[in-house]
Amino acid sequence: MKSLTMQAKMRESLAIALIKLLKGKGAVIEYSDPHVPAYESCKMKSIEIPPGNIQKYDLLLLVTEHDKFNFKMIHNNGQIVVDTRGI
Repeated sequence: MKSLTMQAKMRESLAIALIKLLKGKGAVIEYSDPHVPAYESCKMKSIEIPPGNIQKYDLLLLVTEHDKFNFKMIHNNGQIVVDTRGI
């Protein structure tokens, strides 16, 4: 399963915890955040959201609010979108 985690602030530990949990279950994880180029603790680097190719992900997990993303496009084009923002 491929999934994409978007994270607004590195200090938000929920995204890191979710990445580690999902990777531990065998998920292939990618994340996107222009403000956090890498998560050293997860040995991961941020990717650009692939325009027009967002459907390649089995799951899109939205963790925090981010003004750099088009959430309407994400919701309209993602196969499965789990939006935890504001919960």
